[in-house]
Amino acid sequence: MVQPLNTRMRRVVDRARQLAGDSAPLLLHGEFGVGKRMLAGLIHRWGPRTQAPAILVRADSEGPLFPAPPAAQASPPGTLILDEIGEFTLAQQDRILALITANEAATAGTEARPAQARIVATASQDLYAAAKKGQFREELLSFLMDEALYLPPLRERPEDIATLAEGMLRHFGRMYHRPGLTLDSQTRLALREYAWPENVHELRNAVERLVLTSKRSEMAAAELQLPLAADSSCSLSGQFLSLDAMEKQHILRVIRATATLEEAARILRVDITTLWRKRRRYGV
Repeated sequence: MVQPLNTRMRRVVDRARQLAGDSAPLLLHGEFGVGKRMLAGLIHRWGPRTQAPAILVRADSEGPLFPAPPAAQASPPGTLILDEIGEFTLAQQDRILALITANEAATAGTEARPAQARIVATASQDLYAAAKKGQFREELLSFLMDEALYLPPLRERPEDIATLAEGMLRHFGRMYHRPGLTLDSQTRLALREYAWPENVHELRNAVERLVLTSKRSEMAAAELQLPLAADSSCSLSGQFLSLDAMEKQHILRVIRATATLEEAARILRVDITTLWRKRRRYGV
């Protein structure tokens, strides 16, 4: 991970390193696309459990929610990364609670068996609001909030944008056999001034697209192909859009204009789960 220049984000990374050796549940929360899953993977790598796998679990994952560990476990257990824990059903949340309770008992030495995998959860949803509505277990929220790290959105740390983009440029340059790519000064300025509503996720897509489409070794701002402004997104040089493209643009416009996903879902007249599914479908 590139060391952030932004003071807030640097504190988050430093604290994540400190907590990597812990066994208590950890919550990483913040807007969609800020890099929560990436940081969860790094926490696993920085900790004592690297000999065992980090397993990404989503609400719609197939098979058992939590894989059973081997009966005789010589090495420390791995890490369960619970992606977007606010989307998990109440029944799934109950299983997480049972696992946390079992882990605490094993750590305290009250049970003659090793602790299970460490839990690192991510959340873009407001879990407090979900708990008030009865959609999230308050006891589980209490466990998760004992150690919680908030990742600020990219628009609040513009000094990190060019550094992140250059790292991505090197990554995709190697992937697509285009070494030595750079950003010109105007491109750096354009990257810094754009709001990045989809955060690091959107920046990564923009840089990859730039590597694939540009013929230059020094990337130019005009080639960035950032989304059109909201007032001009209805028409692309007179071309007609598919229904999917129109829905994607409308969802993106509403998300940009609202403070929370819950508010966006109310405006769109869909439930929050449907909005999450559409975001994943369209990469929004």
